Amino acid sequence: MAGSTRRRTRPRAHERNYDEALNLALIWAIRLGVVLLFFTPLVVTTGTVFPFIVGKAVWSRSIIEIIVGLYVLLAIRDPGFRPRRSLLVLLLGLYVAAELVAGVFGSSFNLSFWSSYERMGGIFDLAHWAALAAVLVFTIRSLREWKLFASISLIFGFGAAFLGLADKYDYEVVNYLQGADRISGAAGNPAFLAGHMMVNALLAVALLGDSLLSLRRRRDPARATLAVFYGLSAVISIWVLSETETRGSAAGLLAGLVAGASIYAVYSVRPRVRLTAAVVGAAVPIAVIGMFLARDTAFVEDLAARNQLVDRVVSLSLERGSVTERATGLRVAGQAFAARPLAGWGGENFEVAYQRYQREREVPRGTPVLDRAHNKPMDLLATSGLIGFTTYMAVWGWLGVLAVRRVREEPDDRLFHAGVAGALLALFIHNLFLFDTAVTLLLFALFAAWAAAGERTASSHDRSSRGSSWFPGRVQQPLRWAAPVIVGLVVVA
Repeated sequence: MAGSTRRRTRPRAHERNYDEALNLALIWAIRLGVVLLFFTPLVVTTGTVFPFIVGKAVWSRSIIEIIVGLYVLLAIRDPGFRPRRSLLVLLLGLYVAAELVAGVFGSSFNLSFWSSYERMGGIFDLAHWAALAAVLVFTIRSLREWKLFASISLIFGFGAAFLGLADKYDYEVVNYLQGADRISGAAGNPAFLAGHMMVNALLAVALLGDSLLSLRRRRDPARATLAVFYGLSAVISIWVLSETETRGSAAGLLAGLVAGASIYAVYSVRPRVRLTAAVVGAAVPIAVIGMFLARDTAFVEDLAARNQLVDRVVSLSLERGSVTERATGLRVAGQAFAARPLAGWGGENFEVAYQRYQREREVPRGTPVLDRAHNKPMDLLATSGLIGFTTYMAVWGWLGVLAVRRVREEPDDRLFHAGVAGALLALFIHNLFLFDTAVTLLLFALFAAWAAAGERTASSHDRSSRGSSWFPGRVQQPLRWAAPVIVGLVVVA
């Protein structure tokens, strides 16, 4: 009897080890997929129409579909990785659903769903990024793991910055650099590159502060090397951002610095640190306002002559340049919303409203038709109405609550969390002057995973996810064998 019992238990132990090894392989495959996604900013397909846009979209969507397929297999096999309660993921799902409803009642559902080759957005693309955010929320388990992904993102950001500098100095590393006055690198658009560098800089500053605090506690050569890397990443990102001459991203960078310092000043328990953070937070806007007010002085004029970004800031005018086009876009967005306030004109259909409400001789002849309002909230009001706007703002509002919660409730990493919260705000500010791209959506998904940790505690996660089962016991084993075939067919299709 003892021998027969021993023979029965050995296969079970062997099967358990096999299951654990396979689950671990799925986890690492998902992590590898996320790392490959960070290559997105460097993807350029010269053989396609709009090579700076199409290649990034195809690459990121393909990797996301594989990641989601792997996650489905992992969730079936391991209850610990199954979806848990997350208001953030629910709000993202509602936002995608709102865009779908707006597309159905809009001007062109085909355009709303698939977008165009020039933009590669639409409901189809948005669903991919929402799914990626959900997978990251459910699979990234620790702050250490998140910091590792953030550091890997900075490594690929170095590549994007290098191509931007090669663009500036006419060094032909690759044959697709455009060599314009405002550099764009592999992004193809100075504003797109600027948004990436803005987030890179703030993320590097947050990681640098975290590394310096760790070095104060314990001397570690590896940590010192990382601190040097983060410092260089921050400096080079700000340098490249300034060479793009993008005012909106510069405003986002400054807002992120002010927000991070202010949040840290509010929640820090050390008076001297609070005072320092408050001074830094106040100094940035004072310096910017002072520079603008003193723009006719010799000092500011000399500074503007040396730096084109400063020149574009101090020479800002509502009567000429791109500001006029942006103002027209905002006016059109307001009129389009007034005409269709509930569901709008349909995502990706802003051009329809623009052509209808554009006034004669309002913009110079030859100016391209705007297909975006260049302000994400206003664009949503025009194209998705109140249903799209409210769900989008609900996502960002809840992200803000979670960000503050992480700063308040995790004192050991308070400086780091305050820096990441500033980077998250900067991304929102950036979208007040532009719109989402594959790179900023990738960074948004990463930030969503960081913020969502504020929705749970380790103990509540263990209680809610461990031991739960979606299927009867007799169905689980056949499903484990059939799932890879089903998921594989869907991903390939």
